[in-house]
Amino acid sequence: MPGVSAVVVHDDGRLLLGRRSDNGLWAVVSGILEPGEQPAHAAVREVLEEGGVSAQIQCALQNTEYVNPRGEARRVYWFLMLTDALVATPEPGFKAGFYDLTTALGKLRHAQNRALLLQGAAYLKSASSESNVE
Repeated sequence: MPGVSAVVVHDDGRLLLGRRSDNGLWAVVSGILEPGEQPAHAAVREVLEEGGVSAQIQCALQNTEYVNPRGEARRVYWFLMLTDALVATPEPGFKAGFYDLTTALGKLRHAQNRALLLQGAAYLKSASSESNVE
């Protein structure tokens, strides 16, 4: 079953991370698509449920594939999203918060997640530079 992950950036540049309930590790917000659900819709839904913020998709990032501990192949659709929410208020059972880039990178266990976090940050920096040129 495919999944989604979201690099969510606050207007001030901080990044949203959630603490996984299954293993206690910090991660970008992610989840599984519901039957018939489109990846973009799933990303917005998961960010609201697990991250506790409303966010808008800016662009799709690189999709990834991996084999989970049960030996199942998974495809993950990644999105870069922006929010102006001041506080993360996830649903009960979830923990989430905003962190600066250095702290966020240090909290993430998987190199693939760190790479996509950097890809999202670079995209935003590039977009910001282009809008300042005009």
